[in-house]
Amino acid sequence: MSPSHNARTDSAKPAAKAASRPAPRKTPARPKPADCGDAERRAALAAQFIPASAAVLELTEGGAWLQRQLPPACSYQSVRPGAALPSPAARADIVVMLDGLDGVADPDALFAQLARTPKPIVLSYRPRDLAEEGGQKNGTAASGRLGFYDLTRLFDRHGLRIEATAPLGGGEMIMRLAPAARITPVIGARIAVVAGRDTFSERLGLQVLMSVLPGDAEVQVFGFAEAGRAGDGFDLTVIGAGTGLLQPLHSDAVFDLVSRSRAAIGIFGTQRRELIVRAPVERLIERLDAWFARDADDLALYGRGVRRAVHLGDWLIAPCPLTTAIDGEPLDLSAAALRDMGTDRALDALRGHRHVTAGERGALLCALTAAETVTWREDPDGRLPGAAGEVRGLLIDVFGRGYPEGEAFLVERDAVRRYRARVMANVAALQARIAALLGRQTAMAAA
Repeated sequence: MSPSHNARTDSAKPAAKAASRPAPRKTPARPKPADCGDAERRAALAAQFIPASAAVLELTEGGAWLQRQLPPACSYQSVRPGAALPSPAARADIVVMLDGLDGVADPDALFAQLARTPKPIVLSYRPRDLAEEGGQKNGTAASGRLGFYDLTRLFDRHGLRIEATAPLGGGEMIMRLAPAARITPVIGARIAVVAGRDTFSERLGLQVLMSVLPGDAEVQVFGFAEAGRAGDGFDLTVIGAGTGLLQPLHSDAVFDLVSRSRAAIGIFGTQRRELIVRAPVERLIERLDAWFARDADDLALYGRGVRRAVHLGDWLIAPCPLTTAIDGEPLDLSAAALRDMGTDRALDALRGHRHVTAGERGALLCALTAAETVTWREDPDGRLPGAAGEVRGLLIDVFGRGYPEGEAFLVERDAVRRYRARVMANVAALQARIAALLGRQTAMAAA
């Protein structure tokens, strides 16, 4: 009996026990000396696809080079490819099969068993067509019986996709297979955003907006004066990022961009209302597929009777979870100071102090989630009227009443809690509406 036959026979004896519990750590049997180089390199590369602490099931006829190469804290057991697999595969985190697929009489039956308990699979194989090309360069004649196309069809039949690959030489490759996700992604969606990017509130609003847009969408942001430079072919245009609408935002360039987009929504309130011409605002809202108004005041002023207008609330509260500030030193942040600090540093400061004076609406809103007392004031550098109106609208939405500028007031925590919960629910509905609009537009484009 040849040495290779003995190795296979010995490795098969403990297979029944291995199915019930992981094999104890022991020195693996060495394969034939002529195979050691390829086997060791193959196992070392395959181990790079296996996370630490994983429970590893190897399908093998003999030899355990992989066990020597596993990352820290991994457990290991092996069974023959023809053994009953559902039970041990269910207990494993990952299944490995190196240089053994051609020895399986019915690959479809094997992968059908593995598919019952979907796990990542690390597989080595030398497709016939790649081996012929690689063999000419590397002097390797051996090849698998399947071509690469046949291999991918085999995987696809059993709900698997190739997640990552690495070449081993001579046309052979290591592949990590993963269960194919049964989803329909929004492919190629292009989104234009027209919003400010200068103030603390504007930067914070853009952060929130990016978190609700689909992760696979291509997004271009244009400032108020840049809308005329936007091209064609946008699946969605978003006007505003939750902050106040200024006069330049409803320009002819914005109207033109909205008309050239497949869908358009607005996420904004109104600011400096004394300077806003009513007719263009109403004209813009009429052209939108949906307008998500910031305050109840905005909805009453410009959305009365508009079916597509809904009250969103001020989503600048989204990045500010409820907490309790501990720093008793009063904090006074003007709009200019907020611009200089940067968004993250400003958020940390606003949520850390018990007594805050805020020179900008977004800072005021974030302070409400942590402070004991808050004072609001218009930026002393401001030259335009109207901030008092929009801050009053916010305070009425949150507390049911306004507070005078420059006077500290005690924060009612339960009111802030209710308001934030209501806004977060509305943001989730907005995200679903965006997905629906993009899904509809994608279907129209495909048709």
